[in-house]
Amino acid sequence: MPAVYALGLGLAVLAFLGFLILQLRKKHLHILQEISSQKSLYEYSWAHLPTPSDPNSHLPVHYRLEGDSHKPLVILIHGLGANLNCWRRIFPLLKPHFQVLAFDLPGFGLTPDPNHYFAKSPDQLSPLIFELIESLKHKGPVHLIGNSMGGILSLSFMESYPNHVGKVFLINPALSRKLVRLRLYRWAFLAQPLSKILNRKMLGYLYSRTLSKPKDLELEVLNHLSRSYLQNPDGLRSFALYVKMIEEQGIPEVDYSKCLFLFSGGDKVITAPHRKRTEKFFPHAHTLFHPSGGHQLQEDEPEWLSEEIKKFILSS
Repeated sequence: MPAVYALGLGLAVLAFLGFLILQLRKKHLHILQEISSQKSLYEYSWAHLPTPSDPNSHLPVHYRLEGDSHKPLVILIHGLGANLNCWRRIFPLLKPHFQVLAFDLPGFGLTPDPNHYFAKSPDQLSPLIFELIESLKHKGPVHLIGNSMGGILSLSFMESYPNHVGKVFLINPALSRKLVRLRLYRWAFLAQPLSKILNRKMLGYLYSRTLSKPKDLELEVLNHLSRSYLQNPDGLRSFALYVKMIEEQGIPEVDYSKCLFLFSGGDKVITAPHRKRTEKFFPHAHTLFHPSGGHQLQEDEPEWLSEEIKKFILSS
């Protein structure tokens, strides 16, 4: 009889846990449905650009553009897993001095990446960035500000279009191949089941690791980020595939005297060994150091960062 009682108790516990998981799952889906049904506070403008693989097809690219068109144009390029919204705190600080453009890379934020074409190489993204600039009728050189993987893309664009780039300001650039400890692109096939497990709390924890002040992360920002990953296997698949871009990067042939690499002491991604490796392979770039900021310094110290950007880009 005790064995029967134990079996019955075990089944009861399993049934209760199953019911609890089901209720949590329903709550998670209800929150996600609420987020998806509302227009994001962070949706701005759209450009429909020809794709390099097929000029007859057009990719909708989500972007934000503010400031006087007669002032120098700076282009903000976000990193892996982020979107143009990571620049929201620095936009109003740069706008009085520049025309400011940020956009969602294909596969992140609100910009799609059909068949994950753009996740293969920075060489395929540079023409798209150029098409975006052309669509805005901008004349003259542009200045690039890249964070993390955005650093790879900035240097690649500078190499492809040297006559169109003035200066490049990189924030904790992901320029070390050794950053890739796990080849996530080999596990991209798990995106479907993982998209059902990932929830907003887990996503908030992962994103907050790129910040030195995670308590300042706004709920609306997290909701916007959730659109890309929760119940969205394509978003997770894009994230995994872009990792290969970091692992296979080379050293672009550009004028590094026009480049500044900024590193942060509180960065949990680009740690001291990666920083030293970057400085070794890019000895001609200017360098700057913030003692306490996180990986996304534009989130943590926007006032300090905007002043350094102005000093570097506007100097002769």
